[in-house]
Amino acid sequence: MEAHNQKVRRPDRAIAACLAVGLALAAVMVVLHPGLRNPLGLAGNSDYRAIIGSEPAPGAGLRVLEKDAHATDAGTRSATAATVKPGDPAAHPVRVEAKPLADTTPAPSGTSDGTAKDTSGGLQAVADVNTFAAAKVANELKPALPADKGDPVATVGAWFTEPSKAAGIPAASMVTLKAADDKDKLCEWKYELVAMKDANGDGKPEYVHVRGLCIYEKDDHPADGNPELSLKMARDFEAWDNDSNGVFNVLIGKQGLIAFADPNSNGKHEVEAKALWKLEMKDENEDKKPELVRFGFGGVESFDLNENGTVEYERFLGAQFNVTDANSDGFAEEVEASILFYHTYDIGDDGSREYQGVAVIHVKTVDSNSDGHNESAAVQFLAYEALDMNLDGNPEAARGLYFEMSATDANSNGIPGAICVEAAAGAFLDPDSNGRKNAVQAAALEVMVTDATDDGHPELVQVTYVAMAGVDANEDDHPEFAAAAFAQVNVTDADSNGIVELVEARAIAGAYVDANSDGIREKESLFAARATIENTIQDANPDHVLVEAIAYEREDPNQDGVYEEQRAAAFRFEANDTNSNGHFEVVTAQAWAAHVTDANSDGIPEYQGAIYARYIATDANDDGNPENRTFEAVGYEYQDADQNGVKEWENFFYLRYTALDENSNGIVEKVSADAVFVHVEHNNQDGRTVSKSWVILKYRAEDTNEDGTWDYEDLIIWKHTEISP
Repeated sequence: MEAHNQKVRRPDRAIAACLAVGLALAAVMVVLHPGLRNPLGLAGNSDYRAIIGSEPAPGAGLRVLEKDAHATDAGTRSATAATVKPGDPAAHPVRVEAKPLADTTPAPSGTSDGTAKDTSGGLQAVADVNTFAAAKVANELKPALPADKGDPVATVGAWFTEPSKAAGIPAASMVTLKAADDKDKLCEWKYELVAMKDANGDGKPEYVHVRGLCIYEKDDHPADGNPELSLKMARDFEAWDNDSNGVFNVLIGKQGLIAFADPNSNGKHEVEAKALWKLEMKDENEDKKPELVRFGFGGVESFDLNENGTVEYERFLGAQFNVTDANSDGFAEEVEASILFYHTYDIGDDGSREYQGVAVIHVKTVDSNSDGHNESAAVQFLAYEALDMNLDGNPEAARGLYFEMSATDANSNGIPGAICVEAAAGAFLDPDSNGRKNAVQAAALEVMVTDATDDGHPELVQVTYVAMAGVDANEDDHPEFAAAAFAQVNVTDADSNGIVELVEARAIAGAYVDANSDGIREKESLFAARATIENTIQDANPDHVLVEAIAYEREDPNQDGVYEEQRAAAFRFEANDTNSNGHFEVVTAQAWAAHVTDANSDGIPEYQGAIYARYIATDANDDGNPENRTFEAVGYEYQDADQNGVKEWENFFYLRYTALDENSNGIVEKVSADAVFVHVEHNNQDGRTVSKSWVILKYRAEDTNEDGTWDYEDLIIWKHTEISP
C-alpha cells in the first residue's frame, strides 16, 4: 500500500504567501507616492466605518439552529443505538403437514447469528409515509415566496440551494459587477497613509498603516438620486519590516464591502450584501515560507423582492483557513479550515423566519514533526434544516446529516494505523408541533480500518450499518409501523500479509404493522442472512464459501393471536475447495419454502404447502469438471376448506435430474431425469379417494463416443387417471 501522506512541498500555500507579500509591497509603493501623502480622513468616513467597523454575522438564529442540529445528530445516534434487533426468523417455525417429504433430506435450519453493533448512512424507508397526513408538511419545505426559489434540499450534493434565476436573483452572487466605461477597474481606489515609521531613515519603512476606499455606483436615472447598483469597498492593512531590509515580515489586513441592488430605482433595496475578508501572515525569517497564514471571510446577503421592508430570504457564508509552519521548513505542522453556510426563509413574509438551514464543514491536519506525513487528519460535516411554521420552537419537520472521517498515523511513516468513517442521518415529522415526533427515520454507518503492524495491509476492515423507521400517528407510543435493519461486514487479514483469510457478512431486518395502534401487530416480517468466505491456505482461491438466508412473515388481521397467513423460506449454498487450487470439490445448494393459511383463524389450517430443492456437484479428481451433478426437488400441498380433517385435494411432485461425466473430461456421457406428479381428490368428504391422477416422466440419454451429440435417448411419459364410484 502506498503512503497516504507523501512528503511533498505545498505550493498552494507558498503561492498564497507570495501573493500576500506582493500585495503588501505594491500597496506600500502606492501609498509612499508623494501624491498620496495627503490624508483623506477615512477614519471619520461613515462608509468606511460601516464597511470595516463591523463583521457580518448570521444572527442569534444560527446559534439555536446549531444547537438543534447537534441535538438531532445525538438523537439519530441514540435512535440507532436503541433500535431493537429483530428476532431471528428461525425462532418462528412454520409447521406444515407434509408426509411425502418424510424421506427426503431435511431442510436447513437457516439459523442466523447475524449481529450488528451500534455505529454511525441513508435510510430507505419501507413505510409509505406519504399515506400519513403529516407528510404534507414536508411539501412545505419548498418555500412559497413571491417567486419559487427552489427546494432547499433538492439533492445530497445541493442540500442548501440558493434562489433560482427565475426569481430574478443570481445563484452565485448578488449581481454581475462590471464597470460601464472601464474594462480594467470597477472603481478607482483612493488610499491614505495613516502611519509610517522609518526610524533609520533609509527609505525602507519598518512599519506602514494604509487605508483605502473604492466606491462604484450605477445610476441610469441620475435625476431620481436612487442608483440601481451601489458597491462600496474599503481596505485597512498594516505591514512590518523590523530589520528594515525592504522585505515585510508581517502583514495584517482586512477588506470589506457593502452593496445593494435597486433595479427599479425607487429607493427600496431588493438585495443588500455585506462582506469582510481578513488576512494575517508572518514570515519572520523572510524565507518566503510563512510561519503563519490566517484567512477569514464572512458575508451576508438579504433579499426583499416585493419591497415591503421585510426580508424574505437571507443567507450567510463564513470561512476560516489557518496554516502554521513554526519552523518555516515548508511543511505545515497544523492546517485547519472551516466553512459555514446558513440561510433562512420568511415564508409568510411577515418578519418571522419559519425555515432555517445550516451546513458546517471542518478540516484539520496535524504534522507535529514536520516531516510531510500527518500524524492525524480529520474531516467533519454537519447539515441540518428545520421548518417551524408556528414558531413555537417545535419544528413540524426537520432532517439532518452528519459525517466524520479521521485517520491516525502515530509513527508518521505515511501509512495510517487507523481510519474511521462515521455517517448518520435522521429526519422527523411533528405536524401538530407538540414536541412528539409522529414519524421518524434514522440511519448510521461506520467503517473502521485497523493496521496495527503499520505495513499498509490492514488486519481488520469492518463496516457496520444500522437503520430504523417508525410512524406513530396518534402519539400513543404504539407505532402503527416500525422497521429496523442491521448489517455488518468484517474483512480479516490476521497476519497482515495482504491476503485476506476471512470475510464475514451478516444482516438481519424486521418490520411490523399495527394499523389500529393497540399494541397487537397485524403483520410481521423478518429476514436474516450471513455469508462466509474462508481462505486458510492464503492464496487467490477461497477454500470454503457459505451463504445462508432465511425469511419469515405472518399476518393476524383480526388480532386474535392466531395467524391467518404464515410464510417462510430458507436458502443455503456451500462450496469447498480443500486444496485451494481454484476448483471446488463439492458444491451444494438447498432451498426450502412453506405456506400455511388459516383464513377463519380457528387454529386449523385450510391450506398447507411446502417445497424443498437440493443441488450437489462433486469433482472428485479436482480438475474443474464435476463427475456428478444432481438436482432434486420435492413438494406437497393440500386444501381442507371445511376444516373437517378430510382434505378436499392433495398435490405431490418429485423431480430428480443427474448428469454424469465419469471420466471428467468436460463432456457429459449420461443424463437421467425422473419426475412424478400426483393429484388426489376427496370431494365426497367421507374419507374415500374419489379420483387419482398422476404423470410419470422418465428420460435417459447417453453420449457413448463423447462427441457432444447424444447417441441414445429414451423418453417415457405415463399419464393415469382413476375415478372411484
